[in-house]
Amino acid sequence: MKKNHKVLLLDNFIEESGGVQKIFRPHFPSSVIVESTLASHGKFPRKIEDYTHIVVSGSAASPLSDELWVTKEREFLLQAFLKQIPILGVCFGHQLLGVMFGGRGCARRSPTPEFGWKKITLKKDKNPIFNGFQKEFYSYCSHFEEVVELPEKSFEILASTENCSVSAFQLKGHPVWGVQYHSEYGMESAKKGLLKIAEKYPELNLDCTKIEKDAKDSLTAPLLFENFLKA
Repeated sequence: MKKNHKVLLLDNFIEESGGVQKIFRPHFPSSVIVESTLASHGKFPRKIEDYTHIVVSGSAASPLSDELWVTKEREFLLQAFLKQIPILGVCFGHQLLGVMFGGRGCARRSPTPEFGWKKITLKKDKNPIFNGFQKEFYSYCSHFEEVVELPEKSFEILASTENCSVSAFQLKGHPVWGVQYHSEYGMESAKKGLLKIAEKYPELNLDCTKIEKDAKDSLTAPLLFENFLKA
């Protein structure tokens, strides 16, 4: 692993902005500098070159949104891409990258939104972002929208779930990855998030007690971010 890593977390949280640092920071080695910026408030660093890696967080916003901050984020990430700074998108970040490099038709409102802990199956064995992973693992998922129909010439689909065909991807030939699931969430924070979703969207008829009882988490976040830092 290279020395002097400096990671930028793009905080896209809408309702609880500022929480990304607390969720992601524990998964990085203490020797790694991890800074965050309130992207959902339109705040982005002026000197993108100060960072070696960028993580794009989840959000309640849509990757298809034309809100000013989302447009600014696309522009910021394009700069990072052109400078070959490794980028990892999570949930909304995953979807945003899919739209940026695949087109607006590559994201949609899912007919089968995922909430709870899901089995994720790797489709490729040798991608560096998943070095050391089991073929199947479990992680928390929470999303209404999803990535679909990525152009094969530009993307490699790396993982899927029963109801989500693109749970992870890489932009071919570039250090750009997306993961739909939330390995960064601990069990307790995931349970709180699930309860909030159930209360806010009663039409989903989520049985939180049953979902939590059946919960399995392979705790893959440290390995995911360790692999990302090697990019």
